[in-house]
Amino acid sequence: MTADDAPGRTRWAPVLWPVERPGPPAFDRGDRAWVVSRFADIGAVLGSGAFFSPDASVEIRSVAARAGLEASALAWALDSLMPSQHGAPHRAARDAVTTLMPHVMVGWTRDRLNAVARRLVGDLQDGDAVDIVPGLVDALPNAVAADMLGLSLEDVVWVRKCSLETMSAWRRGVPLRTYGALERVAGDARSFLETSPRGTSRILMGASRDVLAGVEFTLLAAAVVTTSSTLGAALYALAQHPDLQRTLRGRPERISGFVEEVLRLAGSVRRLSRRVAGTAFEVGGVVIPADASVILDIERAGRDPAVYDEPDALDLERNAPPTLAFGGGDHPCMGPRLARLEMAAAIAELLSQFELGVADEPSFAGSRDVRCFKALRVRLRRHSYPS
Repeated sequence: MTADDAPGRTRWAPVLWPVERPGPPAFDRGDRAWVVSRFADIGAVLGSGAFFSPDASVEIRSVAARAGLEASALAWALDSLMPSQHGAPHRAARDAVTTLMPHVMVGWTRDRLNAVARRLVGDLQDGDAVDIVPGLVDALPNAVAADMLGLSLEDVVWVRKCSLETMSAWRRGVPLRTYGALERVAGDARSFLETSPRGTSRILMGASRDVLAGVEFTLLAAAVVTTSSTLGAALYALAQHPDLQRTLRGRPERISGFVEEVLRLAGSVRRLSRRVAGTAFEVGGVVIPADASVILDIERAGRDPAVYDEPDALDLERNAPPTLAFGGGDHPCMGPRLARLEMAAAIAELLSQFELGVADEPSFAGSRDVRCFKALRVRLRRHSYPS
């Protein structure tokens, strides 16, 4: 599709994926939850204090007990994820991450991220159908996570795989036949994280081994995967628009605006984790009953025409409210600056060395809640433009 070359303003319409327009809160029978999708309504829920995160493992434990199945490790994996925590466990995990992140940011400066991205991009080869996921989209977040947690790259890839498999149990109606396999995967990941001493143990000396393992599992299950997927969406949008590549190559200071628009249009998290109303709550003209489940559809909120002019267009100069891509309320992302720096470094280095083109439709994993790239094949042509 072509850019809208209005005087003084250029907008692009990348072919990403169709997103339904937001509407009033409505009950979804399949999810057995109220879905809130308008930007203002989601802000009201996040800022209200009337909602809490339910125990993610309650249904898993109940179903497993009735069926005579073991699910203790799977329950641990779900309860370890910070977006599903509340109360004392959540406070302990937040305290641990709050202590850890300054150490990470000292170690991962902008210059260091740029250097690692430059090396990864330099290893890419010209081609008509290069899968850029393993070489860059996954590789940069994996490198940061490996250094952060004191793991090998191989271990990061393995725990990420375990986390994605076990997170499938978060969805309602998981078939009983999958419980055994998911329990084994979760058990292997838990055993590894709880018994392998790493650098986080020295930084977080006051945290229990169980808290450390849960924080590490969350970082690999959520933070690394979401950064990787959003970076993939950014590169897919770039591959569709040579003129957008030229704009950012000539004006690298605009890459930050591009990252914000990709977070809005195609962030990895499509719907925030389920919440429960502690009391009846009116939002958007609808009363959510007490004890009802609520899902916040931030993907649809990112296309809210009441907030965003031409919501499907990518606008580097858009003046918009803060993105919902990093969550909010009691469960905000605790590493948004690092995620933005990683994406900007990868984009800048790739544009400095290559021209991109679309080779094939991307292949996705994930669910209605989270989008992940399995493969993203692009045309790569190394150029000799001055950097």
